[in-house]
Parts: sequence; structure tokens; C-alpha cells
Amino acid sequence: MGNPVPRIWFVCQMCGARFGRMACEMKRPADAPKYCSRSCKNASQRDQVVTKCFGCGSPVSKKRSEVPVSGRVYCTRLCYDADRTRKRKQTTYPKIGGRHIHRVIAEQILGRKLKRGEVVHHKDGNIQNFKPDNLEVLKNQADHQREHFTGKKQSAETIEKRVKSRQRTLLMKKKVRI
Repeated sequence: MGNPVPRIWFVCQMCGARFGRMACEMKRPADAPKYCSRSCKNASQRDQVVTKCFGCGSPVSKKRSEVPVSGRVYCTRLCYDADRTRKRKQTTYPKIGGRHIHRVIAEQILGRKLKRGEVVHHKDGNIQNFKPDNLEVLKNQADHQREHFTGKKQSAETIEKRVKSRQRTLLMKKKVRI
């Protein structure tokens, strides 16, 4: 066997893979290949982008229009959910199957679905505490507000804001009736 033909190495503009071409395949430097395969070339013509999954780092091919401005692209729903769980603030209610955990637990305690308007209250104020003895089901939002504001001193500004908000609500209801 003779000497091997020297290869020139390139990086695919679509997937980032390293690939080589023989020097004799290119007549001039302007003929340098941009893609490692036909599938990458076709993907580029379909206006697709190969990027990494924001959760696990695996390659993901998406249309440019489907890539959000933030650049956060996920390969699967599981990867998206896992990333959201890692980054979730401690001030948000975690969910199971799209439903708030405290509501699911309250339904299990009651042995029935919550009625429309019923509110689940955390007695200790910690929304991350889902122990059954910490949860209380209240009839409506008004009862829930009374639970939070009864016995607490409020500034004159807070009371004034609440009164103005109530007046706006009543005005809106009158306008709707007319």
C-alpha cells in the first residue's frame, strides 16, 4: 500500500461533528464542505438548528422558529420537568400531574374531590409543608382571607388600598349590569 491520502478536517455547521475530506476532493479552498452528511445539509435547508438539551445536554434538532429566545430547548418532557424541579423557587407550589400537591392531599383526607371555590389553607403558613394536620379546607376565598388577616394590625395605607380596590370592583359590577 502506498502513502495514505492526506485529509483536511472540518466541523459540520449543522451538528458540530468533526469530519474529514481528502485534499484531492476539493479543487479550490472555496469548495470546502460545510456539512458532514446529506441529512445535515437537508436539515440546514429546512431551516433547522441542532442544539443541546438544556436539561441533559443531548443533541436536539429543532426548527429555528421553535427555539425560544432564551435558547432553552429540551429533548423530552421528562427532561423539562426535571430541570423545572431543580430550579423551582421555594415560594411556589409544587405539582403532581399538573395539580397542586396540597389540593391532592386535601382531597385524599376528605375522601372526595374539592368543590368549586374551596380553598386549602396551610395552618403554619409554610406552603412547602404538606402534612395532613397542617392543611385545612375552607369554604371560600373570603374565609381564607379572614384566616390570614384576622387579628393582624394593618397600616392605614393597606386598609386604604383594600377599600379602593373594593370600590373599583363594585363600580365594574355596576357597569356590567347597565
